[in-house]
Amino acid sequence: MLRKISIENFYSIKDIQVLDLAVPSNAPDLPVFAINKEISATRIPKVVSIFGANASGKTTVLRALGFLKWFLTESFNQPPTNNLPIFPFADFDSQMGISRFEVEFDGNLIEGGKQCIYRYSLVLRNAPSHKNPLKLQLNLIVKSESLYFAPEGKFRRLFHREGDQIKDSSEFRVKVKDYPPQTFRDNASVIPTLVQYNHIISKSFTSVVNTVFTNVSILQKYDPDLNDTIDIYMSDNEVLKELNSEIRMLDLGIDKVVIGTNHNHVPMPLFQHTGLNSELAYEFESQGTQKFFKLFPLIRYTLETGGLLVLDEVDNDIHPALIPEIIGRFHDERTNPNNAQLFIACHNASLLEHLEKEEIYFTEKTPDGRTQVYGLKDIAGVRRVDNYYKKYLGGVFGAVPNIG
Repeated sequence: MLRKISIENFYSIKDIQVLDLAVPSNAPDLPVFAINKEISATRIPKVVSIFGANASGKTTVLRALGFLKWFLTESFNQPPTNNLPIFPFADFDSQMGISRFEVEFDGNLIEGGKQCIYRYSLVLRNAPSHKNPLKLQLNLIVKSESLYFAPEGKFRRLFHREGDQIKDSSEFRVKVKDYPPQTFRDNASVIPTLVQYNHIISKSFTSVVNTVFTNVSILQKYDPDLNDTIDIYMSDNEVLKELNSEIRMLDLGIDKVVIGTNHNHVPMPLFQHTGLNSELAYEFESQGTQKFFKLFPLIRYTLETGGLLVLDEVDNDIHPALIPEIIGRFHDERTNPNNAQLFIACHNASLLEHLEKEEIYFTEKTPDGRTQVYGLKDIAGVRRVDNYYKKYLGGVFGAVPNIG
């Protein structure tokens, strides 16, 4: 489970913004909250939703998670001379300053260890080219990177990196002198670097990060590739079987989905509809059905692995009646026995009627363009019996467009 995320100087976020997901101790016991009794009595929401006006920074919060996944799994694969593909806040001080990310999550990365809370931190700085000192150039590189864990309740170091210098621990066991020169590059994480050398904890960390599924890439929203999705359904018949079960329950007028071929003998999904004599090809289905077909494997694998699903503008892609059903799959202990989490950015305020206040966050921009993030649980006077939908549209919580 993801417990906390902190973001500083990343796109429209300038000042540090923290989403501390811990449910207050005085909140009632509700099945929508998860608890890992091996670690802590603190409860964490299984669903985290972010509402706000267009361009208020909702996607920026999700993009930070997408960037961290890429950095922790793929950054070593880029050329050593590549810049990191992100941008700080667009003023001079920010671009010459540092960008910071920190996440706390549950896990067990150490063989023979036990479940505990881990804290991963990353600090980037700008190293502009000296060829033209009068022109500001962005070249973000790693200033520091660290991983701490709390097996006895107090955080202690697994590793801490400053530039290419690493202080390890008896559990992490890595000595810079044992690796070729320039192994630890300033545009790559220690974790995927050490995976190349079969480092056990790094491989375990990568396995955890790979249970994060998202439609948000580093720079923009990502639409899962249709051919990749078809490959998943063809290679895992259980996913296709569960898709068909879900589609029938959701009453979309579809009896069954099969993987057939088009006129060029290329694999293609075909949809059998009630009352129709022939199957419909993928391209004749609604955009919502197409999106659900692509997203379903992500939903299924997240629930199966107890991972994290990060979806941007999901209510723009799928019929509004289906979103509460997806949320319900994460809320329900029967369909989510492993405490998987769902992070979604939303426009459709009616979804507020399906959420508890600890699951709701807002983004709002200041007059100078800075994104601020805050939780409904942090707004004084909000009661559990309140109609969040009406109050949000009425501007009580902020984070709504200013029209006129």
